[in-house]
Amino acid sequence: MGDFEPFSNPHTGFFVDGDSRGALSLQIDGQLTALFGRNSGGLSVDTKVIPEKGHNFFDVPTATLKVKIVNANGTERWHECYYGSSYLSQSSRILKLYEGEKQIELYDFVGKKTIIDLPN
Repeated sequence: MGDFEPFSNPHTGFFVDGDSRGALSLQIDGQLTALFGRNSGGLSVDTKVIPEKGHNFFDVPTATLKVKIVNANGTERWHECYYGSSYLSQSSRILKLYEGEKQIELYDFVGKKTIIDLPN
């Protein structure tokens, strides 16, 4: 089932208290900041989420419906960009890039494709 490996709260230092209902991530000055909505409670903000060395973030343009990321070895991954995909919240429009991507293809709502070549 892929290579997903969960980490415990003490290992990551990350914990959202309360009954969480939605999440949103923002990139502010190169740092990933997470906002969490809580049921019958206030907004929780976590700015301790620090990108690991070698990772970059790509802000998906507003009119983009889906993104194809092409790796240097020829493999690819797709990402669909939603608005309002969870209860009373909105999905993040930030993609995490790892080492090895060579190209990003953006597809808008009418099928127009824009290709972005990434530096090596």
